[in-house]
Amino acid sequence: MSIFNPTDYQHLIGQWWRKDGFEYKLVGIMDGSDDWYWVMCRGGRFNEHTRLLSCVGDIEGFGYEPLLKFPKIVFDV
Repeated sequence: MSIFNPTDYQHLIGQWWRKDGFEYKLVGIMDGSDDWYWVMCRGGRFNEHTRLLSCVGDIEGFGYEPLLKFPKIVFDV
């Protein structure tokens, strides 16, 4: 069993997604008291349509489609 590490997914922050005809922006990854959450903001702003998705699953598993695919960039230091 692996432990979720939010730094492994920082490259996704700022990416736009579509679900049910609306566009959402992943604005961050939040540490809740019981879980980590993807923070999805409809229209890219916090409002009543902001959704918290459990990081137990990937974003696509919740029915969101990426609008752009960003490659994961890894820097060896």
